[in-house]
Amino acid sequence: MLFRSPTAEWVQPGLGDGSYCAIARDRNYYMSRQLGRIGRFILDSTGQIIQKGRVDPGNRGYLFIAPFLLDPNNDHVMYLAKGGSVLRNKDLTQIPLGSWDSTNINWEILDGTVTKTDSVSALGMAVTPSNRLYYGTIRGKVYRLDNSDKTTSIPTEITGASFPKNAYVSCIAVDPKDGNSAVVVFSNYNVVSVFATTDGGTTWTAIAGNLEQIPTAAARVHRADG
Repeated sequence: MLFRSPTAEWVQPGLGDGSYCAIARDRNYYMSRQLGRIGRFILDSTGQIIQKGRVDPGNRGYLFIAPFLLDPNNDHVMYLAKGGSVLRNKDLTQIPLGSWDSTNINWEILDGTVTKTDSVSALGMAVTPSNRLYYGTIRGKVYRLDNSDKTTSIPTEITGASFPKNAYVSCIAVDPKDGNSAVVVFSNYNVVSVFATTDGGTTWTAIAGNLEQIPTAAARVHRADG
């Protein structure tokens, strides 16, 4: 892990504008930039790059800012949103460092997530139960994929009836101790934007309260959901 004095100057080991990032337990740093380009970096104690290599599968179809996450139970495993599908890498550390070309090593498509009419915009994952992946889309849909370690698993749509229509899912946060509890955030203006579930997406409650631009609408949704 990188340890630095609180008075030390900031360093910038990444490249480009910057996007999603993650830190694995084995001192592997994953940093991305626009259009799904992701690198694995090994840094020294000052934040300087010792080794680096590109790990994404390349090609087109990514959102400008393409989300990815590491499996919280095995941070050698990565999930990556690519257009209307979710990809999984079974072991990032088997991708050799030193090259800045895209790679197909260990990448596989989760077949049940594939759609041609939407794009995946947010990912969230549980610790318990393992291999439970939540994902949302630019058209306001939310899904739960159990057994995400298997490419043939079929997702369950858990879009809430009170969700704003066709709004952009920008974030999904999952309780690390309870995979049935999750929060979904929509980034559009003038919509009720924060919802929570405690039962794996069977029911949802608006929770932003007076943080909303339109708190009266948020209150109406809360009453309608009970």
